[in-house]
Amino acid sequence: MSDEPWRPERAVDPAAAAVALGRHLDVDPRRVRRVDAGWDNLVLEVDGVYLRVAVRALADPLVRREQRLLPTLGDLPLAAPRPLALGEPEPGLPGPWIAYRPVEGEALAELLGRGESLADPEALARALAELHRPARAAAAPPGTPRDPLRRADPAALAGRVLEWTRRAVDAGVDPPRAALLRLLDESEGGPTDGPEVLVHGDLHMRHVLVDGGRRPVGVIDWGDACLAPPVGDLAVYWYGLTPDQRPGFLAAYGAVEPAILAAARRWAAFSCLALAAASAASERAEVLAGAREGLRRTLRSERAVVFAPGAGRWA
Repeated sequence: MSDEPWRPERAVDPAAAAVALGRHLDVDPRRVRRVDAGWDNLVLEVDGVYLRVAVRALADPLVRREQRLLPTLGDLPLAAPRPLALGEPEPGLPGPWIAYRPVEGEALAELLGRGESLADPEALARALAELHRPARAAAAPPGTPRDPLRRADPAALAGRVLEWTRRAVDAGVDPPRAALLRLLDESEGGPTDGPEVLVHGDLHMRHVLVDGGRRPVGVIDWGDACLAPPVGDLAVYWYGLTPDQRPGFLAAYGAVEPAILAAARRWAAFSCLALAAASAASERAEVLAGAREGLRRTLRSERAVVFAPGAGRWA
């Protein structure tokens, strides 16, 4: 997740993009539809194949990083996109792009937005434990950066929280500012020390997919993958789980230093705040509902935070 507004810089014509993909894969370019758009990318479906193309220059190195990483993830316990083709800008495709079979499932954001909980969160824990094995960091593709967003640095995070609080207010979302500031005040000193592992890097609730039984089945959007302490990836421990689910998650994942979990909680709060602000600004009601629920779970021990359903705000 970047710190920039949810706004494309490049126009992608779906018909032209489908024709361009047809130069690389045996697909019918007449069968094209828009699937989704995020901060940095547009996703089209062309004859059953997903086509993801960068729509902002900021995303170009992220898509190229994903191009290098995805072929190495086939043995993860949860599904990740498997590239069928990838490439650089060309007529019809104005940014770097990847084509892959879709990973089936709905976003965890939608599940949380309905007030539901994951079934078998231990499956997600086991997948993260596998991703975070030291051997994967040692074998990371060339050019994998070292935590460019400084997720474990409370000073860097504080500025982001203040900025996204302002954006949330501008978008009509009234976030629990006092509780957020208290959470930030709990951090002391400099960046949290921890093992440097290969992380997804942007494991917010739109990137975790679940099946009809509410079980985690896939993880998408790997452009922010990097070498870092597992702070950002373990944010799901806070925003995605209920308190009674967390011990089982940790039992499946393995030992985690308390400082890493505390930093993960701060990142979870920021992630949900930013997602709430961006989804409200772009009128994505289902994502906004999930972000609200995720932030409520993250800050649940804060007595000042009471979300009034239907009131459109935290009180």
